[in-house]
Amino acid sequence: NVEHAINWPDGRHVLLSVSGVPIRDVSGGIERVVFAFEDVTERKATEQALRESRSEYRWLLESMINAFVVFESVFDEDGTFVSYRFDYINAVYEQVTGVTNEEVRGKTVHEVWPGTEEGWIERYGRVAVTGETDEFEMYHDPTQKMYHCTVYRPWDTSDRFCVVFEDITEQQEMEKQLRRQERPLGGGDGLAEAGVAGEQGL
Repeated sequence: NVEHAINWPDGRHVLLSVSGVPIRDVSGGIERVVFAFEDVTERKATEQALRESRSEYRWLLESMINAFVVFESVFDEDGTFVSYRFDYINAVYEQVTGVTNEEVRGKTVHEVWPGTEEGWIERYGRVAVTGETDEFEMYHDPTQKMYHCTVYRPWDTSDRFCVVFEDITEQQEMEKQLRRQERPLGGGDGLAEAGVAGEQGL
C-alpha cells in the first residue's frame, strides 16, 4: 500500500492510494498483480486542514491570559449531573492551580480534588444541562483561592462545557484591606458601619 502523487491530463495534482495484490498460480509463482487505485486528494487535504485548525486552536488557548479548561460531564444512571472530568487545561490553569494537563486529563474533579465543594457541581451542572452561560465568583477550598468564572457550553450536547477562570484571591484581599482602612474609627456611625460590614462577612 503506497500513496503516489501524479498530474492528471487536465493539469490537476492528484494523490492516489495504490494497493497491489499478487495473484499466484498453482505452483506458487506470481501470475499477475491486481492494483486498486483510490483518489485520496480531498481526504488528505481535509486531514491537513484539520491538523492546522487544531494547531491554531491550541495556540489560541495557550496564549490566553486567563485559565481555561474543557470539562466532560459525568452523569449517573438516572441522568443526573454528578461530576465533571478534565479534558484539557491550558498553561495558565496549570500555573494557577499547580496541576498539569498530563496529571489530570481523564480524571474527575473528585479524583483530583476530593474536597471540591458541592456548589461547583451545581453551577457547572446547570450550564452543562441547560446550555445557559453562567458567571459567578466562588471560593475553591482545595486550592484555597477565590475565582471569577465564566462557564459556557459551545456545543449542542451536554457532554462537554468550558470554563474561563480568573484568580481574584489577591484582588479580594486588597479590597478588604482598603475597606478596613476607609472604615471610620469611633462614634456611632463607625459602629453601625462596622456592624454592616460584619453582616457582609468582610
